[in-house]
Amino acid sequence: MNRKYSDSLFPWGIGASFVFTLLALIFGGALAGLLVEPFLEHKNFKQGGGIILMIIILVIVVGPIIYNKKVSRFEIERTPLKILDCFGVIQGLRGAFIRLIVYDGGIEIKAFYHRYLIPFEMIESVSIERIFFCNGINIKTKIEGVPGFLSLPDEQLSDMASIIQNKIGYNKANSANAMSRMAD
Repeated sequence: MNRKYSDSLFPWGIGASFVFTLLALIFGGALAGLLVEPFLEHKNFKQGGGIILMIIILVIVVGPIIYNKKVSRFEIERTPLKILDCFGVIQGLRGAFIRLIVYDGGIEIKAFYHRYLIPFEMIESVSIERIFFCNGINIKTKIEGVPGFLSLPDEQLSDMASIIQNKIGYNKANSANAMSRMAD
């Protein structure tokens, strides 16, 4: 993934990084349970599994919400026009906290320790599609590795798709005007 358009803690996609993180936490919890249990055998400490489960929930659920609420490197140099926070489906991860931010020059997608910036000039098309049981925005772009399908709540879906389509049309019209001025 091009670092110009991605700011992620993991080199893989969102779904793969979720599975890797979950497996690493479960393995770490099992290892901690095997190593620590003999020492706690005589102490009346029976909540070790609950503590490990709480850590897993904090890293998998609460951590991404806090991480994606923080200002990203893309947001530092831009002014957000619209911010949408919701739970949806992105790259196979159902129930992910998604933050979608629209700027003058593009959109930023934040989900599970991943942040992507898609400039409007790199977007080929935007459409609303139905896949299985949910509707979502399908974004076709020239950038490799960027999430292409986002499931959002229905009331915000068409609004966000029309904002993105208007911005794409506006940017294409401005670039055509600039090209015609340069030709004159």
